[in-house]
Amino acid sequence: MISDAGLGLDLKPLSTAGWRSILAGVLARVRSWFDGAGWFVGLAAALFAFALLAVLLQLQSPDLVLWTGTRVAGTEQGGIVTYRWHGQQYSINAAGYG
Repeated sequence: MISDAGLGLDLKPLSTAGWRSILAGVLARVRSWFDGAGWFVGLAAALFAFALLAVLLQLQSPDLVLWTGTRVAGTEQGGIVTYRWHGQQYSINAAGYG
């Protein structure tokens, strides 16, 4: 028995069967919201999962460049652009140049 810190209620932990009945009720309610929608719900879920996967892959890509809005001057030689930022030198590949 778990006390609720003096409010006068005795809270009892739910058994596994209790949680299953609550989960079954919640799932039944969600299913009723989409009753009659047919394959549109499945298609929407698949497209959402695909979009989420694409966003996560893009965020992990080494090609992701975060734009800070600060302009720096660089020099290009042979398709490689070299510039300095806060005293440190950086180089990036500039495909199509050089």
